[in-house]
Order: sequence, then C-alpha cells, then structure tokens
Amino acid sequence: MKKLIIFILILGILVFPGCKSSNSSKNDTNLLLLFFLLFQANNTASNTRTISGTIKYEFPEYQSGSGLNWSSPSKTEKNCRQIRVELISGSTVLASSNTDDNGAYSISVPSSVSSSQYLQVRAVSRIMANTVNTNFKSNDTTNNVLVEVLDNYNSKNVHSSSSSSFQLTSSSATVNLVIPAENATTRSATVNKAGAFSILDTSLSAYKKLAAADTSLTFSKLKIFWSVYNIASASNNPPSGQISTSFYGTVSAFDSARSLYILGYADNDTDEFDVGVIAHEFGHYTEDTIFRSDSIGGSHSGSNRLDPRLAFGEGFGNGISSIFRDDPTYHDTLGTNAATTGVNMNMESNVTSDGGVWSETSVQAILWDLYDSTTSGDSNDSLTLSFSDLYNVMKNYQKTTPAMTTLISFLYSLKQALPANATAIDNIANMSGVGSATSVYDISDIAVGTTEPTCRTAIYQDLTLGSSLTNQALNEDPGSSTAGKNKYCATKYYKITGNGSSKTITMAPTGCDADIYLYKNGSIIAYDNDGGSGVSESITYTLENNVVYILDVRLYSGTSCTFTVSTN
Repeated sequence: MKKLIIFILILGILVFPGCKSSNSSKNDTNLLLLFFLLFQANNTASNTRTISGTIKYEFPEYQSGSGLNWSSPSKTEKNCRQIRVELISGSTVLASSNTDDNGAYSISVPSSVSSSQYLQVRAVSRIMANTVNTNFKSNDTTNNVLVEVLDNYNSKNVHSSSSSSFQLTSSSATVNLVIPAENATTRSATVNKAGAFSILDTSLSAYKKLAAADTSLTFSKLKIFWSVYNIASASNNPPSGQISTSFYGTVSAFDSARSLYILGYADNDTDEFDVGVIAHEFGHYTEDTIFRSDSIGGSHSGSNRLDPRLAFGEGFGNGISSIFRDDPTYHDTLGTNAATTGVNMNMESNVTSDGGVWSETSVQAILWDLYDSTTSGDSNDSLTLSFSDLYNVMKNYQKTTPAMTTLISFLYSLKQALPANATAIDNIANMSGVGSATSVYDISDIAVGTTEPTCRTAIYQDLTLGSSLTNQALNEDPGSSTAGKNKYCATKYYKITGNGSSKTITMAPTGCDADIYLYKNGSIIAYDNDGGSGVSESITYTLENNVVYILDVRLYSGTSCTFTVSTN
C-alpha cells in the first residue's frame, strides 16, 4: 500500500506540473514510464512465493558383529542429494525442483495456488540429469531422467515420501522432511521409504566419480527395482517380489531394460542399506554401459577358482564398489533385523593363499591397492592412481581389447597407459598372487606361490589355421568348493588369427556335452551349442586377415571330458 501511495503522489506531480516546455513534457513522460515499470517490478516481486527446506533420510549404521543398528540414536540422518522434489495438492503436481548436495530445495509456488489450498512437499526417488550441482548427461531425451528407484511390486511406480499437509498463508514457508528407515516386517508400500533414497544416494556417489573422470560422458538411463517385498527366489517374478538375488541384468518378461534388482525383504535379506552391495551392482551397470564385460556370470565366491572373465567381473564389482565410496570395507547383512553379517570384507586385505587370475579376491585387492593412498605397511604398495587413470584404461583399452576382459588384459593395458608405473603395478599384482602381465593374453605366473591345476598350461592357447589340438580337457572339479560350469577348469580359450578365408572350426568332445563360442573384440559372432554328449560342434566363418579371434570352449553337461579342437 505504501508503494501505491508513493506512486500516486509521483504521478500527480508529473501530470499536474504547471507550465512546462514540450521537451520537459517528454522527459516527464519518460519518468512516468520508468516509475510505472519499477512499480510493476516491485509489485511482481512481492507476489513471488517460495517453499524451501531440507530433505533427509534415516540410515541405520552397520556395526561389526551386530549388523544394522535400527535404534534411533544409532541411525544417521543423511542428505537426500539431487533428488526430485514436487509440490502437490492431492494428486496434482503443481511445481517441481531438485535438492542440492545438502538436501536443500526451493520451489516457486504458482500464482494460481490460493492461501486456502492444502499442499504437500513430496520427495521422489528419481534423479534428473540436470541437477542443481552437476549437469549430468542422460540418453533419456524425453524426460531427462538419470536414475530412478521403482517399485517392481507396485506397477513400477516411483517411491515417494510426503510432508504433512499445510496452507501457504504468507510469501514463504519452510518445510523439512526426514524419511524414516524401518526394519519393515509389516510390509506395505508405505514403510521403509528411506531404502529407496539410500539406494539413490549410493548411486549418486558413483555417478559423480564417473562424470568427473569423463565430462563428455552420456549415461544410459538406469532403472533400479526395489521393494520391501523383494525376496530371493528361483522363480524370478519381480511383480510378486521374487527375484533371484540382488543383481544387474534383464528380466525380459517384466522389463526389457537391463536394470538393477535389489533385495528388500525384512528379516530375510535386505540390501538397500548395504551400500557396498548397491555400489557393486552399479559397477556391473558401469561395465555394461560404459566399459565392457565378457563375464559369463553364475554363482561365485571369494574362495572359488573362477573362469578368468567371471573373476575379473566380480572382483571389479567389489573393487569399484569401494572406489566409488572411498571406503575399503564391504558388508552384506541378512536375517532377523539384518543383524547377521553374511559377507564382511576389507579390500586392504591382500590375498595370502590361492590368489591368481581365477580369484575375484585377487582382482578386488589389486584394484583397491592401485587406487588407495594406504600402504598397509607393505612397501610394495607404493602407488596411488586417480580414478581417472583407472577409468581411462577400462574405457579406452580394456573395452577394445581383442582378448577377453580378464585381470591379464587389465594389468597389461594399465602398464601400457602408465609405463612409468609398470614396476609398481607388477609389485601390487604380486602382493595378491598374480604375476606380471606381458601382453593382453600372457602373464608370467597365473598364480604366484600356488600349485596350479593341470587343466590349463596357459590362459590362452594358440590354434593355428589348418591345425588341431588333441587331448584338451575340461573339468568342473566336482566335490570341491570350485565345482561348476563357470569355474577355472570348465572353460578354455584359443587364440586364432584370421587370414581372410572361410574356415570351419570343430570341437569334438568325449564323455561330455561342450559348446563353442567365437568372439571378436568381446562380441560373440558365431557359436554352436546344439549337440549332446559326445556330439561335435562346429562353426564356419570368414576370418578377417590378421584379426585375432578367441574361441571359447565351455563345459555344458557332465563333470569332465577331453576333446579335440581343429580348424580347416
């Protein structure tokens, strides 16, 4: 009102000034216009209304020996970083914004919202690509979503948590929100909302590291399916909460996109607050969409002698999990109140027995030792690489290698990228039972200090065009902890260099069913897996001149056998 009175007084002076010249009248007209515009600007500013505040989520901290601690004094309130925030009235979204890294947000209220209207602030389990602090790039050109946590049990809806209803009776209001974490034994869509935001927060730490290493990087939109109903089941039916475990992959009958699926069934196995598990699965997303993984998957553990591709993939998942979080510890809780620790690892622990290219434990320890700044009292750990160094090798060397993606190709590529650090890299590898990589195919010692199984004399064997190799063996090592079709002795790699002509590759097994797959730079270009026990498999393919191909022979049924492989 004061501004309006002042404006009227000024207007009166300008309109009734007495006798003036024509030039003076023009000046008065300009002054009148100026004061009018200033009045309008001030009036508009006075009508701007905002709602602001902070959004946090509760996080039950891990305690060694007792799992997750659910008591309120032991729960930490963490910032909901970069999440989507909506101003709603009923089911209508009136405006939206994003939080910053402190969990703070500010929303401009539309002029159509009345002071009598009931409003709520809603936190949504989604991070947009154009966030407050970091402008990520997403391949989602329609909605510009970077990542979202969806409820597979509830029609793929986003998870959300809303404030109490309020009315905006002044120009501003502060609405803070703390999203509760609960051991949700009484399952419903409204409990343990903090779980979805914990998953998002862990993912964001990984996104930030990746974006800092490569400012031109465009991310593939990521869906993460999590529900308090998600329980481990062989049936793998996400709409009913049945998933095989926490994993990255595709359940084609449910959703065509390769996504993260995360366990969440209280008093059984929950992973939403096991940040190491979340970052591990995010590591597989990174391998798949940014780097490259040739892993054949399947069951595994740190004590297994694995197919070298699988060993690298799982060890990479554990190692990159710690690197994303800058924390060498990794735990996986389960059971009543998530009080049991199923897995508890420290990446600082070097492998003292049975290390080698077959060991995911060797891989994760080497990755962490390359990155961390701690020597752990070992003079051989003298190297601290940046995440950008590791990223460069994974994206620009490992991704394009003609070999399989194993620890061998990674270590050799790292030495090629950083030749001045080659000796230090070898020393770190040796600490965890691995020799010196001399090419992407060769290593001086598959397993330092360990008696190697006789099933392989080398990771790769040369298969010359027009020749054959007899008495080749596959063995799943039945009765031991390493038994399985994805283990070290159950697969074989053969290196074939093309000459520009069509060749037939034949594998003739005795006493088992084995399959063959032909790779070029990590992609399967031909395969034969139709035969049964003792039935030969063959591939006919034109092999490009001087191009290296990898023939992968895998045990499919039976526990062991011999075979002959030939090209002609």
